[in-house]
Amino acid sequence: MSKYSFEFKLEVVKDYLNGETGGYGTIAENHGVKSNNQVENWVKNYVEYGEEGLKRKSTKTFYSEEFKLRVLQYRQYHNCSYREAANHFGISNQATIANWQRK
Repeated sequence: MSKYSFEFKLEVVKDYLNGETGGYGTIAENHGVKSNNQVENWVKNYVEYGEEGLKRKSTKTFYSEEFKLRVLQYRQYHNCSYREAANHFGISNQATIANWQRK
């Protein structure tokens, strides 16, 4: 998986938010990003958390088994998306919860 710089992600997000023609797919293609879902995630993280949402954490966050279970139970009880649960618990990447769900 290639890593994109903060500056690059910010440029892509601003192009999208400033109404550059097309949706996530077009923006991804114009900037050489392989996945339009990646662009969508960057935009949503930026809208939710500002510039901090585009910065990579320098250290990996450790989540206890109890916390993971609580997140999964919350998601099931409230019938919410991975993104909604991630926002509720302050988890920056919704895929983290999806990975817990698969295990």
